[in-house]
Amino acid sequence: MSTAQFGGADIDADEWTSDVFVRADGRWRCALTHITPVSPTS
Repeated sequence: MSTAQFGGADIDADEWTSDVFVRADGRWRCALTHITPVSPTS
């Protein structure tokens, strides 16, 4: 579960997050972020 804020309101979400980092010019930079909602199982 993650929580963010938008327009002063808290927003809760169940999600999977993957980040890909690359090292360039001596610094780590995020090259890609992928967010997938977690759907409830029935």
